[in-house]
Amino acid sequence: MNFINLNCPPLPYFIVGGGCVYRPGDIHERRTIRNVFDLIYVHSGTLYLEQDPFRVELNAGQFFIITPDTPHRGSRVCQEKTTTSWVHFYTNGKYSLSDEFYPDNVTRRAAPKFYYSPQNFILSLPRTGTVPEANREKLEKYLQRMNLVSFSKYTQKKSFPSSVRTPFEIQNDFIEFLQVLYEPYCYSREKESIARTLRDYLDAHYTEEISLNDLARQYSYSPSHLIRSFHQAYGASPMQYLKNYASNTPPSFSSTPTPRSSRSVRW
Repeated sequence: MNFINLNCPPLPYFIVGGGCVYRPGDIHERRTIRNVFDLIYVHSGTLYLEQDPFRVELNAGQFFIITPDTPHRGSRVCQEKTTTSWVHFYTNGKYSLSDEFYPDNVTRRAAPKFYYSPQNFILSLPRTGTVPEANREKLEKYLQRMNLVSFSKYTQKKSFPSSVRTPFEIQNDFIEFLQVLYEPYCYSREKESIARTLRDYLDAHYTEEISLNDLARQYSYSPSHLIRSFHQAYGASPMQYLKNYASNTPPSFSSTPTPRSSRSVRW
């Protein structure tokens, strides 16, 4: 079960965040946190954790989300100085665990009947993973802004930030923080979905005159976004796909449709 799927609304709620510095020979304590998720991120060093069925070795740039009401513990002592951040958050809604990522399908709420009811969706977060290098600076900035209490095993003392920020500001930082974790999965699945939808349309309407601008308006994306997503999924532009689909030459990308007769295309 590699993903935590939070039913929204309500959005998850930030409780408290902080940091901890481990000495060589220190081990994460055994504990059970009631009703609260605990996300641990490693800045440097290596932290060893387990929560059945997971046993993780977290290096710099990696994280693990501990689920509520289930014991977790350190699986071995730290071999070097290890610096971590942690975030406790909560939801009033339900959550589930899955092996698959649940993409957040975008709904265009143009019809008046949708104006007065909330749109339900699933926020699917990876249980553990590595933050891409390009995103680490942004993510660590939010962790620093959410740091309300830190503890160093070297000094055995807690420290607190001197600046005071409003609850709204902190909640906003927390949502932005979750988005950094969510985006790499969301965008890759979104592109796959858009590309497959466009391919199915081309297959079904091959005898008609097709305009990319019309498709862009129909699916509420720019023509360049459609072309880019399609090319990333199938290794060819929509126009190249259509030309191959109309000929007797099998396409060189992931799907090989049955050849069709030619049609009029406007791009």
